[in-house]
Amino acid sequence: MSHVGISASSSDDAATNMTSTLDQQRITTDSEPSYPVVAEQRLSPTSVSTAISHVHADLKFVLQIARIGGVVLACDLVALTASIAFSWLILATGFQITMTSQTVLVCWSITTLGQVLGLWLVGLYPAIGVHPATELKHLFRTSLTVNLAVIGCLLAFVPQGGGAPLVVLAFGLQVLMMPLMRSTARSITRRCGISVPFFFYGDRQDVLSTYRDMHRFGWPMMKPVGRFEDPHPDREFESATVHVGDRFELEFERDAVYRGTPDCMAAEARALDVYWLVRVPGRDRPLETSRCETSFPCEVSLTSAAGKASSGSSLVSIGLANGVHTEETLLISGQIVLKRMLDLVISITAIVLLLPVFVCIALLIRLSGRGPIMFGSRRVGRGGKVFRAWKFRTMVENADDVLRDYLDHHPELHEEWLLSHKLKHDPRITTVGRILRKTSLDELPQLFNVVLGQMSLVGPRPMLENERHRYGDTYDCYLRVSPGITGLWQISGRNNTSYEDRLRYVQIYVRDWSPWMDLYILLRTIKTVLFCEGAY
Repeated sequence: MSHVGISASSSDDAATNMTSTLDQQRITTDSEPSYPVVAEQRLSPTSVSTAISHVHADLKFVLQIARIGGVVLACDLVALTASIAFSWLILATGFQITMTSQTVLVCWSITTLGQVLGLWLVGLYPAIGVHPATELKHLFRTSLTVNLAVIGCLLAFVPQGGGAPLVVLAFGLQVLMMPLMRSTARSITRRCGISVPFFFYGDRQDVLSTYRDMHRFGWPMMKPVGRFEDPHPDREFESATVHVGDRFELEFERDAVYRGTPDCMAAEARALDVYWLVRVPGRDRPLETSRCETSFPCEVSLTSAAGKASSGSSLVSIGLANGVHTEETLLISGQIVLKRMLDLVISITAIVLLLPVFVCIALLIRLSGRGPIMFGSRRVGRGGKVFRAWKFRTMVENADDVLRDYLDHHPELHEEWLLSHKLKHDPRITTVGRILRKTSLDELPQLFNVVLGQMSLVGPRPMLENERHRYGDTYDCYLRVSPGITGLWQISGRNNTSYEDRLRYVQIYVRDWSPWMDLYILLRTIKTVLFCEGAY
């Protein structure tokens, strides 16, 4: 294990006391971990060097990038080849359209070469640290541009259009298969331990928060191997003991092991072949005043959670100054119309296809006991309008009385209920209801709320009327969008997250909103529902 949160004293006596305290330093946990705890190391208090230390990129840096880029490229080639092969098969068997193998080979060669080159030009090889929504946008645009160009050439220069139908059908399959195969590439690199090592620089709590978000939302193909922190000579040293409350923080201490102050960062980077540095700003410490004087080939400076920069931001130059260009997409009427059209098309299609599922669930609820099939909960929508969000009933008929009696007999659960208005073992939920909640099928009737315009497929979790006081400044953000059936909260652990995280996700979603963000959340929701992540 690492040593964490060390601060330097200015006097010899304080330094002696610090060393004595460090000898007794340990990381404690609520429960014994299943693996041995590594002994703590000592850090002698040192000042930060004023000279800039450089970490030079070499062949090892190139190989790190090439390994990951090779895996991503291989998965893209599989997706592109499979899309052409399946399209050829569908045209031959379903539409009786035959093509020579030579025509198919030419179409595959041109579209594959064009898309690989296009994706390389937009930075998707190896796509390290690229936001998933941004990746989806570039994949779609590159595929559309290349395929339209190929179709145009075939129609213009090849008799009877040549393989144009093949390319058209292959494009539809590529849009689905390429994101899937890239997700597979990330799984392969993670399971095989293929990743880009990097250092964190920032205060422990800020770095821990960033590390937690990385695990929830993913940071493609990067893994922390250490962290560095400024000394705090003005802070009275009391204890270096860190209380670790869960296994996640134990993993954090093992991955982002504390390696000292920034002056020893360059030496550690050369020893561990690290060429990436991620600077994490503190709540009260802007990046501009950072004391880190080490230069890395690749550096990422994160913005604070309250900043305006988002996943769709871009760097612009005005005169001799640099700035971050952002678009307030929620003020662009065309984007809102597009979101509404997608909501209508997807929700109406889903209702038609899932009609047999609706009927089966209704029968199971009716057979499980007395009470209505559906339940309408009063929620606050866009602009403060109150509506009823419909769900399949998952609780017993006298749910309020059952809850009151249960909490009276289990006073230790009052705090759990007050924190999130949820109980992990809720006595009100029926047997059928527990299955519906675990699989999120209880929320299917909210598709009708989407059709009526009261909700969206993607958005913040619908707010109860009595939760208004808990939202604080976030309430204004919430009112700007329609609540959603799914959203950032649903794909980030759901009930395993805190209420503060839930409010933060509202702000992030409003700031980052784009059609590509919605598409990313919808795709992640499928995985979340299939594996019942965070549901109870």
